[in-house]
Amino acid sequence: PARRTVWLYQQSGVGLSANHVLAQFLVVVRAVLESRAALRLVASGDLDPELVAAKDPRGLWDLISLIDSPHEGLQRSGGSSDERQQAYARVLAFSLQAYADARSLVLASPLSADGAARAMASTGLRIMCRSVYAAALASLLLGQLDARLLDSVFEHIGSSHAQSLAPLTVVCFRVLATAAAFFPRSRDAIATAISRFLTDPPVALAAELPQAGGVSEAEQMLVAPAAAALVACLRVAGAGRARAISAIHTLFNALAVHRIATPAGAHTLRVARNVVLALAQLAQLHCDAEVTELVVSMICAPRFAAASQLRELAVQCAADVAPIAARPVFSDIVSSVLKRIAFGSGADDAVNTSTSDALAALAWKIGSQQDLVEAFFCAVMRAFVDASIDAPAPPRLRKQLVTPLSVYLPVLHALVQTDTFAMDREATAEQIALWRGFWFQMVARGYLLDKSYVAVYGRIYSDLAAHAPILVHPSSVNYLETELECSSVLLRESSDA
Repeated sequence: PARRTVWLYQQSGVGLSANHVLAQFLVVVRAVLESRAALRLVASGDLDPELVAAKDPRGLWDLISLIDSPHEGLQRSGGSSDERQQAYARVLAFSLQAYADARSLVLASPLSADGAARAMASTGLRIMCRSVYAAALASLLLGQLDARLLDSVFEHIGSSHAQSLAPLTVVCFRVLATAAAFFPRSRDAIATAISRFLTDPPVALAAELPQAGGVSEAEQMLVAPAAAALVACLRVAGAGRARAISAIHTLFNALAVHRIATPAGAHTLRVARNVVLALAQLAQLHCDAEVTELVVSMICAPRFAAASQLRELAVQCAADVAPIAARPVFSDIVSSVLKRIAFGSGADDAVNTSTSDALAALAWKIGSQQDLVEAFFCAVMRAFVDASIDAPAPPRLRKQLVTPLSVYLPVLHALVQTDTFAMDREATAEQIALWRGFWFQMVARGYLLDKSYVAVYGRIYSDLAAHAPILVHPSSVNYLETELECSSVLLRESSDA
């Protein structure tokens, strides 16, 4: 730490200051406290000693934070002398005082300043983050969550500085998640504070974060750890599902109340985006079929589908939840997402492109589940055929134009490249009919003959052809006449004409 401190002085060009020394000292304090906590948890059977031995000492907090059920390991281990407990209490008081002093420094010299003021603020922010960690560890070792620490954390996440001091906000949520695991009595207060952060954020958050698009980096940084901390509050033996469902309804109802009170504006949109992202995170972290189904029904609700600023986010979140959903729910998610794609006068190219990307990413996530891959593939291929009939291809490829080919083909390509795709060997009669309709559209629209299309999509064409089944099912009799009579593609084409 001493060498790094000297290096920091040289790099910043700022005169010698005790703040740098304090920041490095807190690194040492945190390392010592983490080691003490880990050893006591190993002794109580709450942590695997092999994991602790293999972990970098700087990452012991990650192991401690993995404990997500009510524990008494730190309290019941015994053997802690009064002197050691007093030492932990002094560390707690020292850390909270360092936090308060650094906060005053940072608010007086914002990170947006230049030169020495910016360097001072940056050092102050490091002190604040490390002080919160040190105070939290001291509380764990004391076996009692300090009210002053909790008040400081609540004050920060509810202030207008939660966005500008995002690294500190993330630390606060990580500390709250661990506190919820070790101190069950604090869970209700923590859950209330996090729900308030999500459903009534400071105006600064609404101004800073985007009003459209998928998940932004700032949202991922702030809302995701908030949802993780909320999940930690809900994991109670025997009542986890009920508490999770209650929290989900609370978030959704708070959004409804907020929309009635302030029907327009960036702040309302910020709340809606927070709720959508938090619901998706809750489903992914909780991993419960009933919870997932409820979350999907809310994310795919008309209120989010109708709002143009939320469509991309809702699509991405629904696709993120899909891999952990049961088969029927998975099919509902795919169907709902595919319905967001539209061509013609009502098309939204940004939504179409983001939906295609989300579906392609989903294809890779479920690649090991053959039944999901095949159902997903058939749904996308059916959507491509229907869209191609209603939206004929332009005479030549225009890269800036979003067409059924540019939207659906990357998804089909991702699906045939998965390890479990076996439709070329085990296709049913219905699947073979879909393949025939697909290739019919490819030929009829000129996708396979036009050099501009072949230049862009030729590799995908060949991969799809390599994974395509024989286009006549072995059980077919008089297949040519039967297929010509029953071809849904030809029937729709003739009826449209």
